Formats: sequence, C-alpha cells, structure tokens
Amino acid sequence: MNKLNLKIRKLLLHDWFYYILAFIAILYAMIYINIPKYSVYSGNEHDINGNLSNYSIKNDKLSLELKSDEKLKCTYYFKSDEEKAKMIPSLKLGSQIHLTVELSTPQKNTIPNTFNYKKYLYNHGIFFTCKASTIAIDNSNIGIFYKIKNTIIDRIDTFDTTSGYLYTFILGDKSSMNEDVMETYRKNGVTHLFAISGMHIGLFAGILLFILKKLRVSENKRYIITITFIWFYAFLTGFPSSVLRAGLLFTLLTLNKIFYTEVKTLNVLLFTGSLLLFLKPFIVTDIGFIYSYLTTFGLIYASDTIKNHKIIGTSIIAFSSSLPVTINNFYEFNLFSILLNVLFVPFVSIIVYPICLLTFAFKFLEPIAHIILNILEWLSFTVSNINIFKIICPRMNIVFIVIYYSIFLIWINKRFKLTIILLCLTIFISSHMRFNDANYNVDFLDVGQGDSVLIRNLGNRDVILIDTGGVVSYGKENSTKKSNIADNIITYLKSLGIDKLTALVASHGDNDHMGEAIKIVNNFNVEKVIFNCGPYNDLEKQLIKVLNKKKIKYYSCIKELNMSNNKLYFLQTKEYDNENDNSNVAYTELNGYKFMFMGDAGIEKEKDILEKYNISDVDVLKVGHHGSKTSSGKEFIEEINPKYSIISVGKNNRNI
Repeated sequence: MNKLNLKIRKLLLHDWFYYILAFIAILYAMIYINIPKYSVYSGNEHDINGNLSNYSIKNDKLSLELKSDEKLKCTYYFKSDEEKAKMIPSLKLGSQIHLTVELSTPQKNTIPNTFNYKKYLYNHGIFFTCKASTIAIDNSNIGIFYKIKNTIIDRIDTFDTTSGYLYTFILGDKSSMNEDVMETYRKNGVTHLFAISGMHIGLFAGILLFILKKLRVSENKRYIITITFIWFYAFLTGFPSSVLRAGLLFTLLTLNKIFYTEVKTLNVLLFTGSLLLFLKPFIVTDIGFIYSYLTTFGLIYASDTIKNHKIIGTSIIAFSSSLPVTINNFYEFNLFSILLNVLFVPFVSIIVYPICLLTFAFKFLEPIAHIILNILEWLSFTVSNINIFKIICPRMNIVFIVIYYSIFLIWINKRFKLTIILLCLTIFISSHMRFNDANYNVDFLDVGQGDSVLIRNLGNRDVILIDTGGVVSYGKENSTKKSNIADNIITYLKSLGIDKLTALVASHGDNDHMGEAIKIVNNFNVEKVIFNCGPYNDLEKQLIKVLNKKKIKYYSCIKELNMSNNKLYFLQTKEYDNENDNSNVAYTELNGYKFMFMGDAGIEKEKDILEKYNISDVDVLKVGHHGSKTSSGKEFIEEINPKYSIISVGKNNRNI
C-alpha cells in the first residue's frame, strides 16, 4: 500500500472529516437552491413532445408527467367514455407523447403554512403545468427498463383486492391507496411504513442475500448481485430520495465491508448524505429524504444507548429524531405513535411486506394477503380514533430547533431519560410561546368562491371562525377536483397552535359558507356553533346531527357573542324569506379597529341595518355576497364609510 493510499485511509478514519464534509455539503445545497432557476420554455409553446414517466387516472381526468426539454405536469380530460376506454390500454411508461397544450404557471399557496404547490414543483425542476387539448401516443420505441416496469404494472393491475398495496410496496406509488385508509396511517404516525425506505431496502436486500447464500454464491458476488438489484429496484420506484439514501448507504457499507476500510457506520451515513447533497442539492427540500436521513442518523448515533431496550428504544429514537420535522410540516404529533410503531413496524415488515412480495409472485396467495391487509386496516382505523395523545403544535422557529438537536446530540448517549425530558420541555416551551400575543388578529382566508374569517387572540384563548368555505364547482374541470379548502383551514389553524375554537359562526346555510363545517368540528374542540335566523336547511341539519353526537352546544339568531375583552354583535333585523338576507351580519371592535362581516346579506337587509343601528366609519368591511350587485348599495357604503373592503371571491369569477 503506497503512501497516498495510507493517507487516504487515515483521512477516512477521522470523524472530523465527515462532519466538515457534511457542513460544506449543506452549505453548498442551501446556496444552490437559492440561486434562481429558469425554465427552457417561454410559456407560449403549444406543441410538446416528451417521454411519459408517470400517469394517473381519476374519473375523466388524466394526469401526465413528461420528460421533455424539462419535466412537465399535464392534464387531459377525456371527451367521452369511448375515448377513455380506447386510450387507457395504450398508456405505457416510456411512450413518446405528443400534446397540444396551453402552458400555465403553477399556483402557490394563498393561506400561510399550507402546501405550496408552485414551490414543490419548482424544487422538482418543474416550472409549468399544462392543459392538453389533444394527445397522441407512440409506443414503438419504449426502452427495455420501461418495458420491464410496464410488465410489472400490467401484472399488478390483474389483482383485485391488493393492487393498492402492491403498487405501494413494489413501485413506491401510493396513489392507488384508499384515501381514508391512508389518513388513518397518517393519524397513527406510521405512514413511513408505506414509503419505500431503508426498512424496505434492508428487507429486500436481506431476502436476496439469504437466497443467494442458499444457492452457494460467494460472498462478494452475493453483494454485487444484491447491489445491482437494489439500484434496479430504485429505478422501478422512480428514484425517490429515501430509496436513493438507502441504496447508496447499502452500497457504501458493502464496499466498506468488502475492502475492509473500517469506516464507522455513522460516518458512512454522513458521507452518503453529503454525496447526495452535492449531486442533487434540491434533495435538501425533500421531506422523504429529511425524514429518512434524520431517523437513520438518530438510530445509528444512539445505537449503543438503545441496545438493551431495542424495541421501545428504537421507536423512541426514531420518533424524537424527526419530531421537529413532523411539527413544522404537519403541526401535530401523536405520542401514541411511539407504541403504535412497536406494533405496526414488525407487523408490516415481517408479515405484510413479505406477503405482498410473495403475492405478486404467486397470485393464488391474494386471498391470504387480503385477510392480513384487512386486519392491518381494521387495526389502523380502530386506534386512529384514540385522540387523547394527539398534540397540536405551532411551527418551531430555528432557535428552538437548534436547541432541540443540540440537546439530542450532546446528551442522548449520556443521560437517555434526562434527554427525553429536556426534549419534551423544549417542545413545550416552543409551543406555548404563542400565548404571549395579547392582540387580536383577523385573518381573511382564501377559500375560493366562499367566505372564511378567523378572529384570534391566543393570549386570551379567543378563537372564532366565521364560515368555513365549501366546494363550489363551475364547469367540468372543477367538478372532478377534490376540495382542499377544509384541509388548508385545518392546517393553518394547527400551524398557529390552535386546537380549540371558542365558537364556529355560520353566517348562513349556503355551501360556500359552511360546506366544510363538519370537517372543522371533527378536527377541533369546538365550544359552540352559532347559526343564523330562519329555519334550518339540509346542510345545517347535517351539521346539527354531528353536534348532537359530540354534545356541542349550538344557538341560532343570537344578538351577541362574548369574548374575553370584547363582544361580537349580530345585527339582527327581522326574518326574511331567503337564506342570504337571513345571514348573520357581525360587528365588533378589536384593537381599536371596527370590523363588519356581511355574509351574503343583500341591499334590503343593508337598509334595515341602517334604520336600526348607528354604525359609521368602519375600518374593515367584509363585503356582502362576494361583491355581487345584489349587495353593497350606495347608501349603505356611504353611511358606514369603510376604509378597507375585503371581497372573498373565486378566481376568474365573472358572476355579478
């Protein structure tokens, strides 16, 4: 061994080398992702050619992902059932696709702390989405790897009851999974079991190495064959970040073993992360990579500490090492998931995952797999209803995140129990900082064609939500679109650390004002619900059934609602013959500013309010009926003289 090799080997055995390398890699990635990137398209193109890398079908909507001059997300709406039936069999990954399109810039989030679709696509190298009017498919030149993947897809599609899990475990595609089932896994904190990651790569590698050993293949050849299969598997799954991390780590650990370099496992992990950051800097924004890396780092770093309590210790370390990431992405966590992972991890890894792989190979096993999956889903649904361990937390700022991980790194291997207590204390202090704000804040939430207003004073524990928005569809394209209005409202409230509503006020019973009320009630502790005057309509009756079941008080046609230091006044005049004019019109003064919320009240009610109440010089007016000509009469506006007016309306709405 020459002197250069000795120096390199000596360098590889120093811990500081890997920490410095990791720091440089993170710094490089952060600088790189903040340098603006631009599309090769101008946005005026109408003809696009590319290779089909992914697709999904929901009702009459076809969603495509193309690899062209750059990646594109496109949608196409089938013109008839006949066209759909004819086109679906010809859709193959790797196909050449020609589209006549209209390019558009993706929309960013309009409610803070919610999913930013534009940023998500940008981080994946996608600058435009496109709407296709025509589509042509050419399957004459599909590559060998895509042919293999298409064969696997065709095979999975022949399964009746297990196809969703086969897509998930074999191809890393969860789009076919039942949304309600996936929601229970999310609530239970076990969704990581259904994302191809280190656990699955490890199981896959372990099974393959065992088979090769039984076939008397030499050790080095076993590892070479296994590494080859793992990277082919990574291709099949689309190279998600967690698989890249797991595949590269397995490869480097194998080389470390073959060549006897004796580099510590933790240092190999640091080198793996550094290499990925240099090669794919945007991976630092990928939640899958962050979760996978932090969890693996925590388990390796604290391996000596948990070796005597491996099952529960592993679950605690995996949970705590990624907790700040969980909080800053989902704004809640489930303490029960520590115990649930002790149950679900071995069940999924030892039973569910292997039986799904065997079922793919031997279709006659599908009834057995179906029974096992039913048990898994029943168990998940059952425990997901246990809510006492679910804790809502606001976003952690960088100071508390640094404190949290400093405590973890310094103490976890010295004083395990004390470290866990200190980590809990850090989370507690971080989450309760929100109660220092004694001012009232009023948020007008973008819910499209609808209304939703949040009045909050966290210091006084006053949280009032006026209206929830709801699904209002105009045209065929919107009719197939799943509403995320309630999800956005719920996410925003949780990001503020709100777990309880003092009151939910429905201005009136129209869908665009209270269509998401049941979802809000099911996700928060609501003290009371306020309805408007007049008889209850069907939507209100549905909500009342839920309120009665949950034993939540509700009132209608009230005159005022008490807050800690204020009142919300309802300007009741008389009962009208239509739901809009029966809207709750609310008035309050907060922090010295006058607010007025009109619901969908029309000109007739505006005149009655002027006759009955003496209101002028309103600072902020939530304009009635989304700015429609049926409201905001000249006399009314001149009398109340608002400084600012808010119109909550759907994008491109031309209704007047």
